[in-house]
Amino acid sequence: MSQFARDNCVYFEFHPGFCFVKSQESHQILLQETLKDGLYVFYSLQLNLVQKSLSNKISVSNYSNSNASNPVAFTSNIGPSFQSSVSVCVWHYGLGHPSLCALKYALKLCNIYVNLNKKSTVCSACCMRKSYKLPFSMSTTTYSEPLELVHSEVWGRAPVDSILGFRYYILFMDAYSKYTWVYMMKNKSEAITFFNSN
Repeated sequence: MSQFARDNCVYFEFHPGFCFVKSQESHQILLQETLKDGLYVFYSLQLNLVQKSLSNKISVSNYSNSNASNPVAFTSNIGPSFQSSVSVCVWHYGLGHPSLCALKYALKLCNIYVNLNKKSTVCSACCMRKSYKLPFSMSTTTYSEPLELVHSEVWGRAPVDSILGFRYYILFMDAYSKYTWVYMMKNKSEAITFFNSN
């Protein structure tokens, strides 16, 4: 509304049941529309897209001002289509990091034309998100009997205490049999006790 008023030297006058669009110079009523479902609806506005013009023309042919006999033409800076000066990266970030095909489709629906190519849309955040670690190489170490090597890990603190008040656990896993022992702990300092007992 603010942009429309600046472009056309008009101002809006709102009433409980209707709205006026008036000229800033003569204060003449150019448009008068009624309220419908809580919104001011301008039925008389008809888009007249002029391709040769730099701006989009909006012609009004049936406004309710009985004193005016000629249709009023309003201008808007938003044309039917335009070449975007915004970089492709800004569109990519603003639309939530879509793929190149999705970005082309979205901009085409909005009649926005930008120079799109794969080189210009390389996004470091997308590359990091899609990257993954290489698999670990197979271990050449073999174990021939139980308890030859035992892995251990202490986990905690849990975000919610158990019913019995446990906040941590300590885990022991036999590398040969994969047999696992888990001991619950209320305090992390109890870990040394389970190390000594095993």
